[in-house]
Amino acid sequence: MRSHARRETRSFMKRHPTLQWADVGLRPDPVAAELLRDPDLRLTYNGRGAICRLLAALPEGAGSGVLVPAFHCPTVVEPILRAGKRPHFYAITPQLDIDIADLRSRLNDDIAAVIVINYFGFPAPLDEVRALCGRAGAVLVEDCAHSFLAANPVRPCGERGDAAIFSFKKLVPTIVGGGVRINNLKWPVPAPDCAAPVADTVRNIRRAAGEAVDNSASAPVRMLRALRTGLRGRRHAPPAPEGVVTNAATTFDYPYIERLARSRMPGYARRILAGTSLADVVGRRRANYAALAEVLRDTDNLRSLYRVLPEEVCPWAYPVLLENRPVLDQQLHEAGVPLFTFGETLHPAFERTGAVEQALLDSGRWISARILCFSIHQQLSPAQVREVGATINRVLASTGDDPVARSRT
Repeated sequence: MRSHARRETRSFMKRHPTLQWADVGLRPDPVAAELLRDPDLRLTYNGRGAICRLLAALPEGAGSGVLVPAFHCPTVVEPILRAGKRPHFYAITPQLDIDIADLRSRLNDDIAAVIVINYFGFPAPLDEVRALCGRAGAVLVEDCAHSFLAANPVRPCGERGDAAIFSFKKLVPTIVGGGVRINNLKWPVPAPDCAAPVADTVRNIRRAAGEAVDNSASAPVRMLRALRTGLRGRRHAPPAPEGVVTNAATTFDYPYIERLARSRMPGYARRILAGTSLADVVGRRRANYAALAEVLRDTDNLRSLYRVLPEEVCPWAYPVLLENRPVLDQQLHEAGVPLFTFGETLHPAFERTGAVEQALLDSGRWISARILCFSIHQQLSPAQVREVGATINRVLASTGDDPVARSRT
């Protein structure tokens, strides 16, 4: 009976935060209010729209190339093409550091901008990159899509580049919403002037309301939830096409919808962001990250990328490199571990890089094939996260993967 209860608890752990009634509170959060009042912030429907808007505003003669990391999500690259620019790629080390020598070799007069990703909310060192961009006349874009917040004190991040990109739904259950903040540009980047389609707005509001109902503890709402669950149970999902393997832990669909990318952040998403206690988000994510780091053992197959959490970081996830990920991540998912991937699919423009760039291709593909993210979001508790860590250790031990206790060396 006790073992069954543990499995039941794990089965309800969600990979990402979902909306709660407290997130639409009447009192605005001071950090969110400061962010939303920023006159240099252009709120967009999503992060990909923010990238496209920024690059499309570059002046004529700025160059046609944009440098982007070899390890990336396709949603970083597609807006470059939609803005009429050409993506070029620079190497990333297995520790997710910038290969400065490779980046330097690719900067030329045709490079208009360099995008640097703060992977999982951990700031990339930018001093040398900023100096290189300054000498080359390229715009430095700090991609803060994984985390728009910094800690100690809690505040919006992204002040180190010429511009910063945000995606609010990674940390807060806004469902949609992104932005571009201008730090050091001498030309305007206009805010979007069109609203999202009504059908899209209605669909997302219904989704948000459903999440709030599912997360409510009140008796009347529990009855409504039971009714909704019963109705959903009558609907049968169509079977997957033959030969297609479905994995609830991964997503392969990265649509770029032009109308949405050109739209402003909807009012309901701004309301959720404004009503969320961002200090609580930061504090709970940091506590959960520390709890998982305390329990999780590095092994021959699993290596933590950032075991030590710097005091200024608000993490999106706990990232690891996992050998034999296609098999092990499925076993972990089936054991109830909340997890997801980033960069599992690289953009086709990167995959078309010529054979002469084999070392560059390898740098992106090596990480893409191994990266795995464990959830540490604010709606989990440290006790749940410790249980998740123990489950991960147990699953890996059952595969014959002996701990090597790298965390102690």
